[in-house]
Amino acid sequence: MQKIITRDETWVYQYDPETKRQSSQWIERGEPKPKRARFTKSKVKTLLVTFFYINSLVHHEFIPFGRTINQEVYLVIMRRLREAVRSKRPERWQNNDWILYVDNARPHTAHVVLQFLAKHSTIQIPHPPYSPDLAPNDFFLYPKLKMKLKGRKFDNVDMIQAESKATLRNLSKSDFISCFDNWKKKMEQIMPCRCQQRNFQYTDDFTRGVVIRLKRADGFIRQIAADTHLGVSTVHRLWRRWLEKGNEAIYRNVGAEPELLQHAWIGVSFDKQWRTLIQLVPPF
Repeated sequence: MQKIITRDETWVYQYDPETKRQSSQWIERGEPKPKRARFTKSKVKTLLVTFFYINSLVHHEFIPFGRTINQEVYLVIMRRLREAVRSKRPERWQNNDWILYVDNARPHTAHVVLQFLAKHSTIQIPHPPYSPDLAPNDFFLYPKLKMKLKGRKFDNVDMIQAESKATLRNLSKSDFISCFDNWKKKMEQIMPCRCQQRNFQYTDDFTRGVVIRLKRADGFIRQIAADTHLGVSTVHRLWRRWLEKGNEAIYRNVGAEPELLQHAWIGVSFDKQWRTLIQLVPPF
């Protein structure tokens, strides 16, 4: 965790309405509820990009108005980040001993960006898919930043940026350490369950074929899970999925020759009239 530098971006608005908790107020018993106008976020906004590690903020910058983060802009940001790491973390810079943790957006995985990272031997770790709750910026940095700015109206973009920088500077070292501690706990608690739920999606064809063939040979699910180092639920879902795909393929290709079905991923049907056809077709 000491080596990781995480990044993300967010919009900072000229006016961001208060939350219900912030705008709540005490009233006497019997008094009517106060009337409030409904506010929305302003159209004037600026895009903030941040990089931080376990002790402090490493680099941050605002994207000029009218521009988006594409591969060219991201490449320029990466050059500035390297300069920031060299000045703020010289011990990591000398040994090139730091890791970049990013999400899976297209600019981060562009060919020119990957070439640049490979040229400078920078390791980039992708964010787990479908896991926004595991992004440190989303559960720590940006909520702290935006909670300070909610309910306040700024005259122009320069004031938005100045107040955002002041809020970021006020974050202490203990805040960042606490963020990484919570991040580690989240990864340890959530990722094993999440990987167990989605493991069948990332199972390679060879392992999937081994599971199906063992199950077709009347193998027990628990024993198959132990032999293939998969979870019991993963083996069960692979088998059920194979059965469903098999039934779909069979009924979709009624009357077709067996050689036309030899590449179809079909399964064992419980309908007796199709048992002979199923035995003629390999599982993959």
